[in-house]
Amino acid sequence: LKVVSQPSKEDEVSNLKNFAYREKAGRYVTVYVYDSGANKEHSVSVEPLNTSEWCTNRRQEWTSQTGTKKWIFPGSRNDPRYTIDDSETDKTKDSHGSCVYSMAVGPRFGTAKNANVVIVKHAIFNKKNPNDPDEEDTVESATLDGMASILADVKDSKLQNKTVVNLSFGLTSALEVASREKVYDLIKELLANDVVVVTSSGNERDEDTGDRSEVDDYPALFRKDLQNLIVVGATNNAGETWPESQGGDLLDLSGPGEEILCARATGKGVTVQSGTSFGKSSAMT
Repeated sequence: LKVVSQPSKEDEVSNLKNFAYREKAGRYVTVYVYDSGANKEHSVSVEPLNTSEWCTNRRQEWTSQTGTKKWIFPGSRNDPRYTIDDSETDKTKDSHGSCVYSMAVGPRFGTAKNANVVIVKHAIFNKKNPNDPDEEDTVESATLDGMASILADVKDSKLQNKTVVNLSFGLTSALEVASREKVYDLIKELLANDVVVVTSSGNERDEDTGDRSEVDDYPALFRKDLQNLIVVGATNNAGETWPESQGGDLLDLSGPGEEILCARATGKGVTVQSGTSFGKSSAMT
């Protein structure tokens, strides 16, 4: 948050004692977080993390958030390829959804502390080989259902012109053309309904060789044709590009995404994360 609010005349973030943000930031705006869920039990210390107040003076990133909250569990229960987890939790080991949520709207880490939020929980892929880290973990039909659910909810709730959609998923460039076009059409219709759609640029740049330095996967590649789609990369706290952040001509802006603090998926502590998903969450609002 210090980086986001850094004055133009201040070169060193470390010199800033506090951060600033608009008091009404996010008010009357709804943020859709399409991710792995959120931690409803989470709380963090209001005081600096290295003080004795850590265990006694807490503010919950969930219940202390002032906006409205809603959950959506998209998908078909008849598709054997994935499982719909309709529990209001985040069961991921890396706390991805909880971190993105807290950086977007959380009372401590969020940049839009007064926004309303809709948690759109992605279905769980039923891997054929659970121990194979290279097996694709995004089911096309589940992703499409999630996007369609967001669009339908925006229309039903009459949230056009006051909504931000945070897309926390990647689709390989080898995705079937037909499925890719369906995702494209859904994003295009969201944009046509005056919805701000934000996606990350990707974390695949090789720090040593510079390979894959430019955006090369979807949804970010849709930026070639969808001029209002916003593609966000990651920086470190000095404002320099995070070494693994992809960029190029399709990159619109970047936000802090290296070793940032945010809410854990379980318990009441914080986690340290890096990635363009988190740069996106801090910059999108």
